[in-house]
Amino acid sequence: MKFSELKKNLKSESKDKTLNLENNVSNKTSKIHQVEKDPNLVQLNKETDYKEERVVDSWNLGFKKEADFDNQFFKIDNSINKNKYKPILFDKEKFEKVKGIYSLLLKRYALLLSKIYDGSYLNVSDDVKYLSSFIYENIDDPYFPLMLAYLTPSNYVISHSINVAIISGMIAKSLNIDSSKISKIIIASLCIDVAMPYYKNLYSQEKVLTNNEKKIIEMHVSDGVEIVEKIFVFENELKEFVSEIVLNSHERFDGSGYQSKKAEELDIFSQIVAISDFYEALTHPRSWRKAIEESYAIELITSKYKKMFAPQSVKGLISSLGMYPPGSLVKLSTGEIAKVIFINKDKIFRPVIEVLMNNSFEEIEHNYIDLLEYPLTSVESYVKYKDLENKNLKFKTKFELEKLWIEW
Repeated sequence: MKFSELKKNLKSESKDKTLNLENNVSNKTSKIHQVEKDPNLVQLNKETDYKEERVVDSWNLGFKKEADFDNQFFKIDNSINKNKYKPILFDKEKFEKVKGIYSLLLKRYALLLSKIYDGSYLNVSDDVKYLSSFIYENIDDPYFPLMLAYLTPSNYVISHSINVAIISGMIAKSLNIDSSKISKIIIASLCIDVAMPYYKNLYSQEKVLTNNEKKIIEMHVSDGVEIVEKIFVFENELKEFVSEIVLNSHERFDGSGYQSKKAEELDIFSQIVAISDFYEALTHPRSWRKAIEESYAIELITSKYKKMFAPQSVKGLISSLGMYPPGSLVKLSTGEIAKVIFINKDKIFRPVIEVLMNNSFEEIEHNYIDLLEYPLTSVESYVKYKDLENKNLKFKTKFELEKLWIEW
């Protein structure tokens, strides 16, 4: 079935379902354990204590296995200090430069949405391509993933769209997809929520949507396709590519998506954007729910939600962000609390970290450590937001406020 026919069917079905709907219309957290071998999936074994770290080569993940650790590696009581560890230089100038780039992306995307909302499509195609090229040019910058923690509080769609585009580009590049296709994937990811401003009265409510409201807001997909056709009206090939991804952006490999499409109907490009959208949404708050920990989101995607996405897209996500994504909080085998700064892609369990607190959750002088250089210290688990709130509410509040982008 051609895309145009699919779009007509979707629009027709969505309207019929909406007209016939009734009027009335856990935040579980867990410790990341040893990753066990499974022929079909990367599965987190929650029945054993954290003894060692291994990455499975199922799905042909291509990761190098973490060396098996002796028990002594997990009995270290020494605290991290300047004498024990060689500090890793964190280039604040480079970080601020990347923040400047991210700020520009947010501003340009906000302007783009304003044009669309006002019904003006003048130069919108050029705007989207500009944003895509800028993201692609910076996709390998190690500081770029740190931007994924940010949220634009006045309108989450702005930061969400830019973050999804960054993640999609990272995944596509990790899977060695052709550069021209990567640019188009980024363009498509910037377009999946272009119609969401029309539904702000629904998604900004401080309550869970009713079934009727959920069905209505799902129509942002078909509305988005219509907007894409206007943006790229004179570029048929690009229009078709982007429209197909927008149409399938909320489809799932197990058939549980908006249109209940099956795996054989979904290409890898759509699945890259779908998993990026899903991960980004989980890790940021909405008006009606809190965010979950980045590492917990990865855990869910590789366990509870393992059937929802194409194996290659899961591979790309883990390869790009690791099991402890940049910006996430982790507990070390020393007991101390640290923030992940960079991932080491050959050793995704041993990132570069910034040590923030001692084992009593008291803030200490910060140190940057590359865990590749210190095999006797490892990441024991991610830090649950609830534990952080109970043990150091002041730090938790500061940590959350720092994620709000208020200068854009």
